[in-house]
Amino acid sequence: MGLLEKRVITLSIVTLLVLVNLLNFSSVSNGSSLQDYRASNILFNLNLRHADAIDSRQQLQSRFINYYDQLRSFNTGELNFVHTTDTHGWYMGHPTQPQYSSDWGDFLSFVQRLKNSLSQEGKDLILVDTGDRHDGNGLSDCTSPNGLRSNNIFSAVDFDLITVGNHELYSEAVSELEFSTMVPHYGDRYISTNVEYLTDDGEWVPFGNSQYRVWESENTKRTILGLSFMFDFRYAGNERVKVTSISSMIETGSLDAIIETIKNEHKPEVIVVAGHLPVHHVWTESRILHNYLRSKFPDTIIQYFGGHSHIRDFVVHDDISTGLQSGRFCETIGFLSMSNIDNATSKDTSNWAWDNIDRKYIDFNLHSMLFHTNISKVSEFNTEEGVTLSDKIISTVSELNLTKEYGRVPRNYYLAGRPYPHHQNLYSLIADEILPTLPYKVKLGDEPFEPSNARVVIINTGAIRYDLYKGIFSENTKYTISPFLNQWRVIPAVPKKIALQILPTLNQLDYIISNLNGNVDQDFSLDIMSDYYNGDRSSRDQLFGKDIVDLTTLMSPFARSNLIEKLIMMGKFQSDVRNAKEKEQQPFLPHHEQHVLVKLLEFFNWNKLTHGYVTNDDFGNDGDDTKHKQISFYEPPCVIQSYQRHYNDSISNIIFDLVIPDDEDEVIDVVFYDFIEPYILYALRQILNVDSDQRSSVQPREPVFLQTATKVGNNTLYQSFLRSIQVYNDVENEWNVGEMLKRYVTENWA
Repeated sequence: MGLLEKRVITLSIVTLLVLVNLLNFSSVSNGSSLQDYRASNILFNLNLRHADAIDSRQQLQSRFINYYDQLRSFNTGELNFVHTTDTHGWYMGHPTQPQYSSDWGDFLSFVQRLKNSLSQEGKDLILVDTGDRHDGNGLSDCTSPNGLRSNNIFSAVDFDLITVGNHELYSEAVSELEFSTMVPHYGDRYISTNVEYLTDDGEWVPFGNSQYRVWESENTKRTILGLSFMFDFRYAGNERVKVTSISSMIETGSLDAIIETIKNEHKPEVIVVAGHLPVHHVWTESRILHNYLRSKFPDTIIQYFGGHSHIRDFVVHDDISTGLQSGRFCETIGFLSMSNIDNATSKDTSNWAWDNIDRKYIDFNLHSMLFHTNISKVSEFNTEEGVTLSDKIISTVSELNLTKEYGRVPRNYYLAGRPYPHHQNLYSLIADEILPTLPYKVKLGDEPFEPSNARVVIINTGAIRYDLYKGIFSENTKYTISPFLNQWRVIPAVPKKIALQILPTLNQLDYIISNLNGNVDQDFSLDIMSDYYNGDRSSRDQLFGKDIVDLTTLMSPFARSNLIEKLIMMGKFQSDVRNAKEKEQQPFLPHHEQHVLVKLLEFFNWNKLTHGYVTNDDFGNDGDDTKHKQISFYEPPCVIQSYQRHYNDSISNIIFDLVIPDDEDEVIDVVFYDFIEPYILYALRQILNVDSDQRSSVQPREPVFLQTATKVGNNTLYQSFLRSIQVYNDVENEWNVGEMLKRYVTENWA
C-alpha cells in the first residue's frame, strides 16, 4: 500500500469520525439521552464488550462508575501475574472517585474469575503483594493496633507471594500483629530476604516463613524462585525489627550463602523478586540488586515487582528481565504476562522481553474487571467468596462508624492537581484554615510556658496523604487525608528573622535542581534522589558538606517520584531505556501524519474521557488499561506553614495587628510535628551556620542541600534552641491534621 492510499484511508477515517460525532451530538440535542448517545457511538462500541445490561452494586457512599471509559485489553501468556502494592488499607475502595470505587471483594472475584479462565487454557496466574497495608485508611487505622480488622479482609485473597512493607515496621504492636497473624496465614508464601523479626524467645528470624520460596506453578509446571527485599529502611523506633541493606548483604556474603543454598537444591526457571522498593532505573538499590542477581543467574528470567514510591512504572533491566510497579491505594492493579519462556534461555534473547512480556495498569473498578474477564454482568462476575468479602467490608465499615458524615466538601482540593498556593490546593486550605486552629495543650509532665508569642506552625507535605474530593466528609475521610499521629513540639521564643527562614531553607528544591548539572558525577546524581546511599561519603562531603539531608523525603512518595521524572525529563538523570519500545515501533503513517491523526482522535473523544493516570514507561504510553485525560501535576513544596501574629486571634489582637506593624526584633514560637524535628534543627544549623548536630535520633540520609563544608556560626544560640524544645500538644488522637480538618468541616461545611 502506497503513501497516497494511506493518506486516503486516513482522510476517510477522520471524515467518518467527524460525521459520527456530529450526528450523535445532533441526536442528543434533538432529545436523545446521553446514554443513547454513548451507546450508539462507534468508538464506544469498539471498546466495550459489556455496555448493555450492566447492573452495579455500588460501594458505600460511592459515585456511579463510568462504564463508557475506553479500555485496552492485555495479552495473556504461560505465566501471568497480578500485582498489588501500597494498598494502605483502602479495601473499601475510593467512594469519591468512580474510577477506583471497587472494593476488595470485587478484587477477589476478579482474580478468581481470571485464574479460572487462565487455568482452562493451561496457563498460570500468580498473585503478588509487596507490602504497606497500613496507614492511609480508616479501615486499617481506626483500630488499635492498626490492621486489627483490615488484615482479615486483606488475607481473604490467596496470594502466592507476599512480603512486608515499611509501614508494617514503624510500630512494635503493628509488626507483632503482622508477624503473629499474617505470616502463619500465608505460610511459606510470606517471605522476606533482608528483614528480620525478634521473637519472644530473643531470636532473630526472617520476617516471614523464610528468606525465599521455591515452588512449581500449577499448570505450566515452571520452577519459580521467590525473593523479597526491603529498601534500606533505617527507622530506629521499633526494636523488634531489623533491615539489612542489600549492599550489606552482598558485601558480607550473607546473600551469597542464600543464593548458593538455592542453586545447590533447585534449578529455577523464573526468578520473581517481590520487593518493597521502587523498580525505577535511578533507584540505586534496584540497580545493585539486579547486577548482583544477574551475575549469579546469567541466563534466567528475573521479574521484579516493586513498591514504596506510589507510582505506576515498568522498566526493562535487560533482555530477559523487567520490573513492574503497580500504583498505590488500590487505584490500579498491575498485570504482567510472559510467553515463550523456553526461548528466553536460547542463545539469541535480544528481543525476548519486547516480544513476550505484556503489562497493564488496571483501574480498580468493576468496568475494568468485567472487561478483562470478558463477563457482561456483575451478577455473573461476582463469586460467592467475593460477595461474602464485600458484605464483610460493609459490615466492618459500619461497625467502625467510618461512614459517619461530618459535612459536605464544597469543591475538590488537590495535593498536586493545582499549584501551591491556590484556592483548590489542599495545602493552601490546611495552611490558611486548619493549622491556625491548633491549640496549646499538654498532658505530659513538661513544664509549660505561656504561649503569648506569635507562632509559625510547620508540617511536611508528606504528612498529607490524599486529595480531598467534593462531597461527603466522613470519619474515614480524615484517615485518608492524614492518618499519622504525631506529637506537636515547639521551640519557644525564636527571633523572628531566624524563624521565618526555616520554611524557605527547607523548600529549596529549585536551587537544588539547578545545581545538579553536568559537572556532577552521574552515579552521584542517581544516588542523590534515592533512599539508599552506597559508597564512600568523602567525595560527597567535599561537594556538599558534612551536614546534609535529602529534603525530598519531606514530600510524599508520590510527589517525590514525580520529581524524579521531572529531573529525567530535564536531562539531570539518564533513564537507561525509557521509551525504547516506542523507538522500535513502525508507524502506520509517516510520523507527522500519524501525529495529526492522533490529535484529531483525541479531540473528538476528549469529552468522553475521564481524568486519570496516563503512565509513560519503558514500553511506551499504552500501559494504562483505561484511556484517561491527563491529571495535571504541580510540584508541591517540601513543607508548609501557618504564621500567626498572635497565638490568641482575638478581636483586640487583630485590631492591634492592623495598627502596629511587624517588629523585626520580636520572638515567635516555632511549632512542628515531632516527625520533622531533625529537619527543623537542620534548617536552624544552616541559618546559624553551625556545625552538624548529633542530637536527633532520626538522621536524614541523603545530600541535597548545597552548602559550604566549614561552619563556625552562632553555636551558642543553636544550643539554646536545643535546650528549649518542649511538647506543645501531645494529644495525638485529637489534634493530628486529619482530626483538625474534621473539626473544620463540622464547623464550616456541615
